[in-house]
Amino acid sequence: MIRKVYYNLFHRVAHYRLRANDVDVRSIHTHLLSTILTGLLMWAYAFTAFYTISSPVPGIVGFITSIIHLFSPLLFLVSNNVILITLVMLISGVIHQGTFSYYTGGYESHILIWYGIIPMLAGIIAGLKTLIITSITVFIISGAYFVLHLSGFEFPYLITKEGWIIAQSLLVFGWIIVSTSVVAYFLFLNKKIEDKLNQQKEKSDNLLQVLLHDISNQVQVIGVSSKLLNHVNTDCRFINMGRENISNGCKNVNSVIHSVRSIYIYEKQNRNIDLKPISLLECINDATRSIEKMSREKEVSFDLPSQDFIISSEPNLLIQQVFVNLLSNSVKFSKRGKRIKINFQQLHENKVYISISDQGIGIPKEILRNLFNSNTITTRLGTENEKGTGLGMLIAKSICELLEGKLEVHTSTEEDRSGTQYNITLPLA
Repeated sequence: MIRKVYYNLFHRVAHYRLRANDVDVRSIHTHLLSTILTGLLMWAYAFTAFYTISSPVPGIVGFITSIIHLFSPLLFLVSNNVILITLVMLISGVIHQGTFSYYTGGYESHILIWYGIIPMLAGIIAGLKTLIITSITVFIISGAYFVLHLSGFEFPYLITKEGWIIAQSLLVFGWIIVSTSVVAYFLFLNKKIEDKLNQQKEKSDNLLQVLLHDISNQVQVIGVSSKLLNHVNTDCRFINMGRENISNGCKNVNSVIHSVRSIYIYEKQNRNIDLKPISLLECINDATRSIEKMSREKEVSFDLPSQDFIISSEPNLLIQQVFVNLLSNSVKFSKRGKRIKINFQQLHENKVYISISDQGIGIPKEILRNLFNSNTITTRLGTENEKGTGLGMLIAKSICELLEGKLEVHTSTEEDRSGTQYNITLPLA
């Protein structure tokens, strides 16, 4: 429950920054967590000052700075300046604790110890520059209190004994809770991002191996076909065979490069995809038209749904890298004259379910296990010896995830009920 509330709050605060991809998500997370934890302490100190310090000044300053501190994360809605937003949050705390300290003994007040945690939070949230700024700020204020203390200046001590006990308790337990929680969460986020980077690196390395393997195969086909053309004078059959092989080889090489480049741009470069409302039925129709020649030659037809849904997606990637890949697979592994059934179903208010079912030969278990493993070649010939690149399913799954959806595969190779069903879930607009 707490986790759900926190992430709802985070996505409201970080909405525009996530879309623009102009702020490290760790900075927003640690800023928000720091605001929640230190905010509770600031409000506790404000109420303590209001009820236990005889002067109204620390209470008034405490409430004003606590309000500024509390609403500082909302600045992410209008700015990507992490340093400025962090300084607004932390300097309000500096003013609050400085005022509280002044009216509770000045340099002898234990509350000044809170100044030690300010640079740590600044560095974790916004980096070295903010750490330096806040370090200099709290050093100057603490130094000023020290000089006044040495010069004999008498700071007012207006807090009651009960108030002092409350303030001391907030210091001891608050310091432990804040420092432990913020550092632990920062380490957790670092580990999470490191794991993600390692996965992306491994995926890219494996993808590169597959890419080189498939391009090498196609180049060999082109090379062999070129040699066939040297036999023009002996048998003109070689001319057509060579031309066809060269054409298909070039087409396949181009398809592999284009597909891998799409994944690289959106995944490796961490580039955001511009999702927009589009017709799901139109996307499916465009995809079936793209493979019309292939399906017509094999006499495979499509049962299309009558209903339509408006989804949030990127049409080119969805059509060419997901639907065309999956539909061409269904055609390739279907026997002549079979039908492929496509269905849409709304799962709940923000998701739509798409199923593509064929009556083909199914996927063997050993291939199914490695279907989405970029380190294993899973390509095989279709029912009429059609060739593939071996990348189709991996690309389709990767693009589905980039489009905030998912792809699952269910299959059977049993003769009486063989076939494959691709299940795709995508967000509604």
